[in-house]
Amino acid sequence: MRVRLTLPDSGENNTEVYPSVEAARARIAELQERAPWLGQLQVEMGPAGKPQTRKEVLHRYPCLIGHMICDSLGYFTPQSAAGALLAYIQGESYACEWFCHMAGGYNHDKLLQVGKQVVERAFRSRRHHRGYMAHYPQAKALVDHVKGGGEGPVFASWF
Repeated sequence: MRVRLTLPDSGENNTEVYPSVEAARARIAELQERAPWLGQLQVEMGPAGKPQTRKEVLHRYPCLIGHMICDSLGYFTPQSAAGALLAYIQGESYACEWFCHMAGGYNHDKLLQVGKQVVERAFRSRRHHRGYMAHYPQAKALVDHVKGGGEGPVFASWF
């Protein structure tokens, strides 16, 4: 069972997902060694369920995010692709410029439909992402860099 661990961090919640309760407890013990005051804070553990943040989406679905970058021909950055995928998972619309263009405006229902189409197309065409602006190994390397704590691009992924 996957476990969601929530730690208070500078007034905001910091949520991480671990593959087991033991892994989450090991992380708590590691943090308490580095910061003894952590033992006084409220720590919550519960079933992981659906991802709640872009960070969780980035860690759980790095390959799909790489394919979404390829399918967008570099429009998406890892963070924006994670945001679009999170919106899809949560059943919400994602109103980026590219989606609004495809939806013909800011219509909520059409944006939901476009988001679904983009995620499904990225998944279906995952074996064909090669060549100019759609080179999967480059997109995946960028996602792994951001997933590992590196800074991602501010604008389009390939520029």
